[in-house]
Amino acid sequence: MIPDEAGYRSFLLRMWCVKQDHEIAWRASMENPRTGQQLFFTTREALDEFLRKLGEDLENELEIKDG
Repeated sequence: MIPDEAGYRSFLLRMWCVKQDHEIAWRASMENPRTGQQLFFTTREALDEFLRKLGEDLENELEIKDG
């Protein structure tokens, strides 16, 4: 698969947890290896929402490309 192809993205995902107010809190970052752009997430829900939206965007790209 060609990285510039519609419907394709690549990220380096990092996940870790920290103690916050005596509770475990999840953190995550995603880095685009082509651009170096980094995104940071303070909850798993925020990461899930980003991935859901990304999936929708990729599906839309394919629909537009295929006409």
